[in-house]
Amino acid sequence: MKQNHLMTKKSAVLGAVFSALTLASLPTMASMNDSKGIESLAKEAQHIVQGKVVNIDYKDSVEGIPHTFVTYQIEDDFQGRQNGRQVTLRFIGGIKKISDTQYDVLEVSNVPEFNLGEENILMLAEKDDGQCPLVRCSEGFFKVKSGEVFTESGKPVQIGKSAEKAQRPVAMDDQQGEIAGKTLPAQAQAKGASVQQFKKAVQSAMKGKPAKEIKSASIAQRFSAAVPVAMPAPAVPARAKQSAQDIIDDVDHQ
Repeated sequence: MKQNHLMTKKSAVLGAVFSALTLASLPTMASMNDSKGIESLAKEAQHIVQGKVVNIDYKDSVEGIPHTFVTYQIEDDFQGRQNGRQVTLRFIGGIKKISDTQYDVLEVSNVPEFNLGEENILMLAEKDDGQCPLVRCSEGFFKVKSGEVFTESGKPVQIGKSAEKAQRPVAMDDQQGEIAGKTLPAQAQAKGASVQQFKKAVQSAMKGKPAKEIKSASIAQRFSAAVPVAMPAPAVPARAKQSAQDIIDDVDHQ
């Protein structure tokens, strides 16, 4: 988990970086820049809210694994129940204090980056696995900028006609980025769907789902890290255990 909010002490120095974890329960980011993809995510969500990050804090589990506690001020609950409420969410990974001047950082694959004051849309999963309470983790995390919606990686979310237009191939006349005689900026990028477009798409997918209260994590309580147990090695078929000579002998007898 990459963190831009790294404590306010000027003397703080980041120590050795923990090895990045790729947990089996945290899936790889997929392309969700279309209405069908968004609706698919929404069907897995128990809650979808828009909120602003008002606090970021860190605490170790009883096993000593750092976690990040992110508090959101909910500005819009798409199911219309939690508006105005503050909710704290816990994510595996974060900053571990070693001394007054030294900290270690644990970065976890596919866990979003959080920044104070940033506005996000969150698709919260029905089950909190103790690692990431979002649907498919970073896939259920969206950034809101100037009223437009972007994925965790910064790609504009496209819905409806905007998605169709964005997917059309564009012929480039040369390396200067000229299209039909017009020069485009080097960083030209399609506009993201508006928050209202996004909200309309997910509300349709969540229709009929009962609204429940969002569970808020407490940094004051002790907790254990939900680290997955290593999967056993797959069983080797009996035939594969034979020696090369045994296999040759079997062929000779056929």
